[in-house]
Amino acid sequence: MSGFNLPPTSWAPVTTRRLRAPQVLWTSGEETTAGFDAGQVYCCPQDYESPEAYTDETRQEWADRYGGIGVATAGGSGRCSGVNGLQTKGVGVTPLVSPCGDRFHSSGTLMLVEAATEAVFAGAYQAALPYGAVPVHAVIFTGGSFKRELDHDSQAQCLRALAVRPWVARPAHFMRNLLHPAGRLPAGPAAPGWTVDALRTRLAQASLAGHLRHLLSLDVLAEDEIALLDQGFRELARRHAWQCAASFAKRLPHGTLGCSNIALDGAFLDFGIANHVPAYRRLCWAMNQEPWTEAQFPLSTLASLRQQLDKYRPGVRGAAIVGVEEMAALYGQALQARLGIEMARMAGLTEDMALACPPELLARWLKVMQAIWMRGAGERFSQNPGSINGRPAPAPRQGRYDLNAVLAAAGPHGKPEAMDAALRPWLDDTALRQHFVLAATAVRAWLQSWVGSPSSGLDAYLGRQAARKNATMPLLQRDANCSLSAIRQLEMDGDVARVGGAIEAALLQARQTLSDLCPALPGETGRAQVQALCRHGPSPLVEVVPALAIAPNSALGTDERLVC
Repeated sequence: MSGFNLPPTSWAPVTTRRLRAPQVLWTSGEETTAGFDAGQVYCCPQDYESPEAYTDETRQEWADRYGGIGVATAGGSGRCSGVNGLQTKGVGVTPLVSPCGDRFHSSGTLMLVEAATEAVFAGAYQAALPYGAVPVHAVIFTGGSFKRELDHDSQAQCLRALAVRPWVARPAHFMRNLLHPAGRLPAGPAAPGWTVDALRTRLAQASLAGHLRHLLSLDVLAEDEIALLDQGFRELARRHAWQCAASFAKRLPHGTLGCSNIALDGAFLDFGIANHVPAYRRLCWAMNQEPWTEAQFPLSTLASLRQQLDKYRPGVRGAAIVGVEEMAALYGQALQARLGIEMARMAGLTEDMALACPPELLARWLKVMQAIWMRGAGERFSQNPGSINGRPAPAPRQGRYDLNAVLAAAGPHGKPEAMDAALRPWLDDTALRQHFVLAATAVRAWLQSWVGSPSSGLDAYLGRQAARKNATMPLLQRDANCSLSAIRQLEMDGDVARVGGAIEAALLQARQTLSDLCPALPGETGRAQVQALCRHGPSPLVEVVPALAIAPNSALGTDERLVC
């Protein structure tokens, strides 16, 4: 049992068997360093798999117990177990599986498209967010194939797969689980009056300060638990706020940002319904998580964890640790400040440019952007007609604005008159357009003096940056069945040999679109890249890549676009 230092009460044993000939379909390039061995792949056999697919060699792995909102009746990891710092998702049924799931959800397994999706979105969030995502090191096909009923008349072929990733601490590991039957049992004579899960929570919380010190690199003495918890919660509030700001700006809603789907250091994990969406719209109505309200879920997790700390860790009750109200205020301030930076980056700025820019200029610009995206188109992201989960689909609203198109159109223009003219096809509200132009050109004027290069060079750089960053990523968009359609088709065809290439293609598209700096220019900062562009000129910087999907009459064309 290795990975992070949770007490023995936080683990449940799982016996797995070694696969005789696992097919490793994709690896991250860092798998060997992380300890992954393609010849040592273990999981729990399923009834649809051939006995010959497994050897007689077994080993004991561990499933982690956790709680918190959103876990429902599961006791923790119902389909994940691991050893030696690595965790296998889709390993099979663990003792912590929900007793209420249907046959598919309680099988403990992953479809191939699910495992591949984990790898794709882990890489996308790693490129997009300041604190990244928990990486996937390998996607493995076990050889098992089963049929999943789509409706009464049809079935779809599903291939069993595994996703291997690091074992990480999550807020859920330090929170109560109230619904899993095993956790409600008495803890026994050694802990009279305690249930099994209440005791687990108390013992896990005793290690929380140490986890925070290690994962967040807190500059506090290990013996000072109160100071570690105080600084740790403050840092968690900032990190989660920054993560959500970047996720929103880059149009990458996670969809289930609960206490078990965020690592304790802020990294995202578990991407079952994560998506890349084409614009800032009302996109997640079916999941009750609008893109601009999703940020409230991590805050709820931190508030719940803080409240439970007072209950199950009596030694810190009443101590000088940041309270829920103050933490919420810190979270809101960090979210708004970081959102100004992230949206400025969507307009073409780089991290160094946005950080150097006076905050009041970014705040004024963000206020105008908010006014535009709140009037964004109301179409749902799914192309499936009719209803979802029995709820009628909202009707499209006309006369709304696409902020991504506005940012891309404004990018090449530093002069107010030129920017205003470029925005007229996209923003016909004269007053709102003028507010945007005033705010954007004020930032550009300040940048011009800071960069110290000709205005034409800055305009060319920001134009290409904005075009790239506001492009859609078709390979990361979910279809009507909530799948990455290209990978799902390969699974249905049984064409596993091409799955690795499909994952790499999606990752390449994500990294190219989401990178902060221009992929085709030298320089480690945006300022240096503007100067390089002025020296070398624009001619070498045209590459054929997936088209911008912002408008039919775009001057950027449909077959190619400029990559910085």
